[in-house]
Amino acid sequence: MSAPSEVRPPPVGEVTTQIRGSSLLVFGRLLSLVVNLGLQVLLVRSLTKADFGLFAYALSIVTMIATLSTLGLDRGLARFIAMFDERGDRARVWGTLLLQVVSILGIGLAVTALVVAFHGWIGENLVNEPRLGTLLAVMVILAPIQALDDMGATIFAAFARSKAIFVRRYVLAPILRLGIVLMLLATGGNLFVLGVGYVLAGVFGLVLYASLMMRTLRQRGLFDRDDKGSIGIDMPIREVAAFTLPLLMSSVMFVVLNTSDVIILGHTAGAVAVASYRSVLPVARLNQVVMNSFSLLFAPLMARFWARGDREALAEAYWQTAAWVTVLTFPVFALTLGLAEPLTVALFGDRYASAATYLRILSVAYYFNAVLGFNGVTVKMIGRVWLSAGTAAVALVFNLAANLLLIPRYGPLGAAWGTALSIIFYNLLKHWALHASSGLEVFDARYRRLYLTIIAATIVLLGLDVSDAALALRLVVVSTLVAIVLLVGRRILLVAELFPELSRIPLLGRFLVPPEVAL
Repeated sequence: MSAPSEVRPPPVGEVTTQIRGSSLLVFGRLLSLVVNLGLQVLLVRSLTKADFGLFAYALSIVTMIATLSTLGLDRGLARFIAMFDERGDRARVWGTLLLQVVSILGIGLAVTALVVAFHGWIGENLVNEPRLGTLLAVMVILAPIQALDDMGATIFAAFARSKAIFVRRYVLAPILRLGIVLMLLATGGNLFVLGVGYVLAGVFGLVLYASLMMRTLRQRGLFDRDDKGSIGIDMPIREVAAFTLPLLMSSVMFVVLNTSDVIILGHTAGAVAVASYRSVLPVARLNQVVMNSFSLLFAPLMARFWARGDREALAEAYWQTAAWVTVLTFPVFALTLGLAEPLTVALFGDRYASAATYLRILSVAYYFNAVLGFNGVTVKMIGRVWLSAGTAAVALVFNLAANLLLIPRYGPLGAAWGTALSIIFYNLLKHWALHASSGLEVFDARYRRLYLTIIAATIVLLGLDVSDAALALRLVVVSTLVAIVLLVGRRILLVAELFPELSRIPLLGRFLVPPEVAL
């Protein structure tokens, strides 16, 4: 049998729109990352290690509350909005939005009240630090605000409004965070001023999202009145509940995966250990930046293809998007693995040098999660929610067992290994579930050359990482590997078809667009 051809047909129009829009979000995210990384460095350096550990702990709990307050509907919100909009069912679009808002405000505000009421007990029993309870009482209102903000991004994604997401998340958010850090520096590193600043920034961003949202909904005709003079609201409670309640397990898994390591580590080793581990976690998560940017527009696109029964377009969009994520993420992966130690010391100082080991371990896990594509998202978008919940339940048990076994014994190193192994295990489970539920290939052989190049480059990076090579040599090796991956990926990614304007840019166009397809 002959090898599969690597010559690919041009993508359908919606896939092109999705990739172009996602690329705009990646570009915006990269711009904001430059600012956010600088702010993270200022934050770590301006706070004591114990204060930064407390802030990271509080932020983890806020994230947990924000996720649980959605009751799992956030996992299917893009799907329902896209499907109902595809059918022209405006009443059900409104009903779905109302269900999500009620869930967030009801649960989020109730939990906020409980945390405020019992903040003293929380501070004394979680990490034996009364200031944690006070800080949580200040920051907990951020939970429903953050959940509503994420809801806004999902709605814009369902309507393919990538520019609105770009403005809110990648222009306004960095500006607001810069103001917070400047306020922190002006007050001499006051931890509670930092908490108040985060809350105020969240409120301001939410107000902006609301104004942009009203304009978008009007443009989509959702404010048009029917013959009776009403907009019409039909809350699809049964349909939404049947889909989203099983996905509560996915939401719980997300919470456990992102907070159990910090909570167990804080309880067993204290705030300083949390600071060592948490300092590099945002750097390792840079390997998720491209994936998270693409996922916003990818989810509703999968829902539309599945609703139409267009399995061929679904498979094409899945692997083409996975390839884009793999290639665009590789430069970050090469830096965070091949230059882990000098990067950690340069960002956070010598006192965080030991955290470079945690950065290496987590970077490999997060990049592995990116290269296999949006397997979990696709399983949900095609409606196999119980299968998704089952894989999440198995992964949840694995994560808790790994963290409870490793963290008390090895501290931050155990947290890094427990989280990394859980990410890899969960991703493999989701990929199996995707193959079992949709018939999508476990791997598209047309991308074989790209993935073999990635594997070879990773082996070189691992060898470089354990060596005593000079920084100059490491920079040369990392730069060379990045160039090789981009050269291999440029044809497979169909850059010329998706971004024909790049071919007209001197030097850049020649590098990204193969000569035989340049326009």
